[in-house]
Amino acid sequence: MTAVLIPAYEPEEILAEYAKSLSEMGFSVVVADDGSGPDYAGVFSRTAKYAHVLSFPVNRGKGAVLKSLYGYVLESMPDCTAVVTADSDGQHALDDVKRISDLLASGEEFVLGLRDIGKNAPIMSRIGNGLSRVVFALSASYWLRDNQTGLRGFSRKELSWMLNVDGDRFDYELSVLWQAALQGVRMKLISIQTIYFNNNSGTHFRKVKDTVLLYLTLAKCNRAAVACRIAVFLSLLLISVFAGGIPWFLAMPVSWLGGKLVCLALRKMGRFKGLPLKGALREAGHSLFGLCLTLAVSAGLDALWPECPIVLSWVAGRAIALPLRYFFCKMLSQSAFSAERSSLSSAPK
Repeated sequence: MTAVLIPAYEPEEILAEYAKSLSEMGFSVVVADDGSGPDYAGVFSRTAKYAHVLSFPVNRGKGAVLKSLYGYVLESMPDCTAVVTADSDGQHALDDVKRISDLLASGEEFVLGLRDIGKNAPIMSRIGNGLSRVVFALSASYWLRDNQTGLRGFSRKELSWMLNVDGDRFDYELSVLWQAALQGVRMKLISIQTIYFNNNSGTHFRKVKDTVLLYLTLAKCNRAAVACRIAVFLSLLLISVFAGGIPWFLAMPVSWLGGKLVCLALRKMGRFKGLPLKGALREAGHSLFGLCLTLAVSAGLDALWPECPIVLSWVAGRAIALPLRYFFCKMLSQSAFSAERSSLSSAPK
């Protein structure tokens, strides 16, 4: 049995009809009233005819509510083998919910419905998603066309670790994806319809506060890597001051390798007790690609300016390597996604 979980805060009237449609499709629907208040009691009363409604007296945030819903499934729905999360504003088409449910039933464990954030999307949605794609790809070494989608599907066994992910608001969903990428969780990606009502006026996403929160969350998730990048910079600075005779083509790789080992050690001692080998190897591969680009730039600078300080050479190399690394990450992800769609379309019906 698949349950559809819907966190709702001050929902539109469409919620009851949406829950009814899902129920008629055979889903168990669980809706969480995230402190919407008495003005919305009627909406939830009508929704309760087709769904089980959990009510919270005060607004806790989408992340906190999702964790409560996952906990409810684990504790009170023993027959539930998978869940699909959907938004309360009807943004997610019923057919797409069904497709994700079918994929989970066929053995997939982590499914993301990716929107096409194109010209029809609100301008702030396009800008926000564009920036988050770049930051997420560079921090997680995993490119997603849409890392803020609310339509997701998980097998029951994935819920336990997601209960321990930090975040109570919209940052929670991004943290889940970051940790899944680092742990090497296989994500099944499908394209879904993009539906906006009244220019997405029903969203409770705070454009400034929640956008800042998303980037602070990525910074917090990636703090071990950031600390190690700073350490590499400082080590090269010390080498240039106290051991200037060491050639740049030896100092840079050694400093980089030391930084990667420290980063992996910090992550293992922190959130990831068991070293996530698959995710770590992918991240190391992307980082090695960046190192090679940095060394190539440094070689060019050395040929043009032999006296160039090693630290300046490193900074220049990283400035060029980071955007190229992003496009490398994007290219690999798009190629894998296209190959999978091609294999599906060519499969016998």
